[in-house]
Amino acid sequence: MNEFLYLKEKYGIKSIVFEDDNLLMAEGGRFAKKLYQTMIDKELNLPWIGTAFALFLLTDELLDLMQKSGCVGINVAVESGVERVLKQIVKKPIKDLAEVPRIIKKVQDRGMYCFANYIIGFPGETWEEIRGTFDFAEKANADYSRFFVAVPLLGTELFDMAKSMGVLMCDEGVPSIDWRYGQISSSEWTAQDISILRVYEWDRINFKPEKIEKMANLWGVSIDELNQIRKDTRDALKFI
Repeated sequence: MNEFLYLKEKYGIKSIVFEDDNLLMAEGGRFAKKLYQTMIDKELNLPWIGTAFALFLLTDELLDLMQKSGCVGINVAVESGVERVLKQIVKKPIKDLAEVPRIIKKVQDRGMYCFANYIIGFPGETWEEIRGTFDFAEKANADYSRFFVAVPLLGTELFDMAKSMGVLMCDEGVPSIDWRYGQISSSEWTAQDISILRVYEWDRINFKPEKIEKMANLWGVSIDELNQIRKDTRDALKFI
């Protein structure tokens, strides 16, 4: 913690980003508690955000320490709003999806924002399941919902699954590292369907008229700038 104080005093750092998938898991959660408590005791007074936080490790005790230590927001990975997809394809240990909106609200009730990540277009995922994830994301009501198209990276289980099912749609069988555009298809949807749906649902869920001003403030841009970003994102679909 003395290192943080040194950086603050010598270099004038104004904020911290904790980018660690396992921060809340280390030492059974004791490491995070000690870290936040030390930030409080040392009166560090630096706003911070956390990325890739494990949603179901966010206890009331941890959330209170995070708030008091300067946390302004976190990013959590939900991945899918459909239990079958989570268990059989993503293999993510979320025990109860119904708890997700309640945990997100606990974050927000403490004055911290919450971003939530979702992925669509997995091999074997049905069109109704994809629509179900968007429906879940809307009801979960994170401050900002980010939607990614599944990327079957070479050497991963996802790649092997897609290849064995014969649903890879990438040039020369080598996927690009681009989560905006689909590279998997199915009998119910095409890669292009997924790419288009992602953009329009992202826009619909995040930028409702009553949310525009809040989103602009969160992004640190003007409303006009935000609307231009939305337009540029939609226009990019012309090139798929």
